[in-house]
Amino acid sequence: TDKMKEFDADLQGKMILGLYELDGDSFKICFGFKSDIRPKEIKGDEQARIVVVTLKRVKSDEKKEEKKDK
Repeated sequence: TDKMKEFDADLQGKMILGLYELDGDSFKICFGFKSDIRPKEIKGDEQARIVVVTLKRVKSDEKKEEKKDK
């Protein structure tokens, strides 16, 4: 999609090829542990060793509520 972008990262001398997507308060990154594979979509695949990490922004009201609960 238009929101999906590619990235290359050097992790301790190993090139990591991946994709990322920013959609509102959600940030997803997808990458493979095999240096020659860039995922074609943001979807995990255990056999191909492709992982997806999703990060979501916590709104300030939610942060205050979490502190109250502790």
